[in-house]
Amino acid sequence: MFRTKGQMAFIEAFCRLAWQAIDEGKAGEYIIDMDTVADQVAGSVERPAFYYTEESQQTKFACSACGGRSDILGISGYCSTCGTRNDLQQFEEKIAEIRDRLQSGDIAAYDVVKDAVSAFDSCARAYMKQLASKVPMTSKRRQRFERMLFNDVCGCATEVRSAFEIDMLDGLTEGEIAFATKMFHRRHIYVHNNGEVDERYLRESGDTGIKLKQVLRETSENAVRITTLLVKMARNLQRDFHAIFPPEKVPIEMHNPRKTPRPRGATRP
Repeated sequence: MFRTKGQMAFIEAFCRLAWQAIDEGKAGEYIIDMDTVADQVAGSVERPAFYYTEESQQTKFACSACGGRSDILGISGYCSTCGTRNDLQQFEEKIAEIRDRLQSGDIAAYDVVKDAVSAFDSCARAYMKQLASKVPMTSKRRQRFERMLFNDVCGCATEVRSAFEIDMLDGLTEGEIAFATKMFHRRHIYVHNNGEVDERYLRESGDTGIKLKQVLRETSENAVRITTLLVKMARNLQRDFHAIFPPEKVPIEMHNPRKTPRPRGATRP
């Protein structure tokens, strides 16, 4: 009832291909290559019967959990196949890009800290907004989580753990947590104070040996270390969020065998 004629035509084409594969009785993969179809249309070749167009949204992604492809408005959202959030996937891609730029010399270490911590803040806030919209709570608490900023990473982590049993610092040592706290405060200094230390930084960062009004200098080692810790924290958020809102298991389980090579002649379950 809710499918377009084009969608129904595609389903029919898919079913014909499935029956063809069954009738041939040979192990292998049978594909409707939509990239090839798009190329044919662009080249003014006769369109396949099942071809149809829909309005493209802003972000297309292949889900890292199930392989399903989605086209969503905005940047972050749920996979339309299994329901996995794509925030972690988007964040890890951003961190990989930042690391590549650092290695190639296209970005300074202090910019890595700014960009990486800002990317984590956006990622974490996306989870908080989802929790605020899906978990019953008072309006005051809802507003708190909808507007939460992660400048005080330890304070936010404690509040989130207390409210939802989501532990984004799980597995981090005391030294790693102290380092992350310092780098979150450094990001604030780089963004809002041109790198010059203020009284708040001295009071809250735990960074010793630094003087008031001193300009901070960042190292590549610090930049790489904080990106590693941020990925750990984001993975903890994703894991515990989906412990509350589990994705669909079947498409993920179906996709997992495709992640490992098969022995020659073996068939998929």
